[in-house]
Amino acid sequence: MLDYANSISKYNILHCCGWSGDKNRVEVWKNYKAAAVNLAVYVEDMDLNVGRDFFNTNCVLGGFDNRKNGVLYSGTLDEIKSETIKLINTVGKKVQYWGRIVRCQMILICHT
Repeated sequence: MLDYANSISKYNILHCCGWSGDKNRVEVWKNYKAAAVNLAVYVEDMDLNVGRDFFNTNCVLGGFDNRKNGVLYSGTLDEIKSETIKLINTVGKKVQYWGRIVRCQMILICHT
């Protein structure tokens, strides 16, 4: 299925959902070919740098704790901004923002 999706668009994202807090079996998706990988860093205990290396990709998406007690779900705008700066300082060489910093924003970190 992924090969077919990639034949239609080169902008496919592998999303490893972690909303419920259950760890995924990410090793199953390790060799999936996608333009970017979105992973639940707090659930998987795998930061964006480790995730980028694990999935052997240049683009990773996410980095926020989006569980009910996490900053993205229950944090203030200032806490979300602070976490964004922390992510950029930890991982970012190149950062593209999609939209404003709001509760539903995601960060895309691309290394070329």
